[in-house]
Amino acid sequence: MTNCKFAVAADAPNWKHFYRALIRLGPLALTGIPKEWVKWFQEEGAAGDWFWSEYICESLETYWEESPELAVRQAMVHYVEAVRAGLSELPFGGFCGSWLTDPASAEPMSSSDCIAQISCDDVPPRILRALVGAAKQPSSEAVCAP
Repeated sequence: MTNCKFAVAADAPNWKHFYRALIRLGPLALTGIPKEWVKWFQEEGAAGDWFWSEYICESLETYWEESPELAVRQAMVHYVEAVRAGLSELPFGGFCGSWLTDPASAEPMSSSDCIAQISCDDVPPRILRALVGAAKQPSSEAVCAP
């Protein structure tokens, strides 16, 4: 895993607070997952680096000066990609092999098609504010790692 380091400055995003908030709030912003999975996503995210991606950090850093909101939205794009990648590693089968139905055919979708449907096209405003607020917390340490 690669660490990206922010220049420690008063206006640099606080990665540690942001990532903790992302693990807690990110699953709530996802569409295309069963609601009962939200808690599991939060627990898995907090317990390890399964949904980690260095691109989350890089997006936050790259877009922060332009707009903290844009930075968080871009970080969410990479969070969704990390979630998809993590789920793609699971051996789905049985009842959880597919959780979505194709609206055209009314047939269950394959797990890979279900995973591809996971998104966060529009971060809910309260979650966006909370993630921006977490990233704006003062910090003396600015290392990008889960």
